Amino acid sequence: MELGGLGTAFGALAGSLIIGMSTEVSTLWISPELKFVVPLAALILVLLLRPQGLFGIKARVG
Repeated sequence: MELGGLGTAFGALAGSLIIGMSTEVSTLWISPELKFVVPLAALILVLLLRPQGLFGIKARVG
């Protein structure tokens, strides 16, 4: 699973920007030792709300 959606290049780009920017910007509000908490929470939230990713399409597997 990926944040942007499996098989979409634009989704991979958007997902990498979201994770990278949230990692660096989160140090403004929380200590630098915990800077990976915000992107991990964003990843968990997106995958709970949209399991196919941000730009993925729904497909039944199995």
